[in-house]
Amino acid sequence: MQVEIQRGAALTDFSADCDGVTLHAGGTTVRSSWLVGCDGGRSTSGNSPVFEFPGTDPEITGYAVMVEIAEPEKLSSGWKRTAKGAYVNGPMPGRILTVEFDGPPEDREARATLEELQTSWRKVSRSDVTLTAFHAATRWTDNARQATTYRLGRVLLAGDAAHVHAPIGGEGLNVGIGDAINLGWKLPQQ
Repeated sequence: MQVEIQRGAALTDFSADCDGVTLHAGGTTVRSSWLVGCDGGRSTSGNSPVFEFPGTDPEITGYAVMVEIAEPEKLSSGWKRTAKGAYVNGPMPGRILTVEFDGPPEDREARATLEELQTSWRKVSRSDVTLTAFHAATRWTDNARQATTYRLGRVLLAGDAAHVHAPIGGEGLNVGIGDAINLGWKLPQQ
């Protein structure tokens, strides 16, 4: 079997019947035997009305960032816990992480700003170190959700489309890889 990968062609809609799935993506309609939704926690397939995705709401806000720091020598390496959260500096220069224990972000969808990252860093670390620029930033929470089923007919869910977790410890990544391995040998048998 030959498969053509289409990058940048987001899935916009699908419909399934007992013989297969009709997909609408990137202005194209495709017919397939199966649809495996493995397109993340904001999955088009996983968040469709046919799948229930219950779970818990977020209680913390985390940031993982690559930054430039004025006077980085003021910072010690490793994990530290404070009254406002936890933070880590390292293991490589410019990599910091903060976890705020006082609730979720106001707008999780908004792009992180240098001011927001600086505020989080100072609030949690109580350090006057200045972040002068950032190259990459990820905002995350501890919300946890799991689909009530990973299969409805010929539509399957895997990875974050089926379950979301806080990224600490790589739980979601590891379970998602397990999902892919599980489906990898099962689908060819169908």
